[in-house]
Amino acid sequence: MQNPASLLTTTTTNQLRQGMKRFFNLPTEQPRLLNRQPLAQRQLFLKKSVSHHYIVFIQLRPCRNANHPTNLQGIIHQIDNHHYLLTRGHVNYLFTIDQLQYLARL
Repeated sequence: MQNPASLLTTTTTNQLRQGMKRFFNLPTEQPRLLNRQPLAQRQLFLKKSVSHHYIVFIQLRPCRNANHPTNLQGIIHQIDNHHYLLTRGHVNYLFTIDQLQYLARL
């Protein structure tokens, strides 16, 4: 006969382990590449999002080594005429307007 306390801890441990596996299971599908916005539209949206401190969604073009685009969310700050900084919490991401594929306000 099993001890009910040990049966409870075993069941709880197994349920916790399965829950953690489901929680940290990242999707294997790659994000889809959105249509590239015209340069004038990207410049206008960047200008507005910087001046009004909007929280935005951006998609950056795939890098040479990566086959998938980078999707990011945060607030954009302008560093100079060509470089922008996207911040979200403790994470910062530096990009140029040439790397920007898509920009939308959240």
